[in-house]
Amino acid sequence: MNEKKKEIISVMLPNKFIDILDLLCDNGFFISRSAAARHAIDKLLRKEFLFSDNLDTLLSKGLPKLIQVKEESVGAS
Repeated sequence: MNEKKKEIISVMLPNKFIDILDLLCDNGFFISRSAAARHAIDKLLRKEFLFSDNLDTLLSKGLPKLIQVKEESVGAS
């Protein structure tokens, strides 16, 4: 089975970032635990964005533009 792993390597999120991270994780994203990603998240969290809690609304408001995603295949090779 060959699956795509979507790893968020940098992200700009609103103050309600925990809710947003949960939504992203629930939708198949893997939040990188690298120090650089954590630093970027911590730094960018301080910016204010207005988003609904609804993932479809988030996506329609351009959340993908705020996330840098690295996709790679995972699974049996």
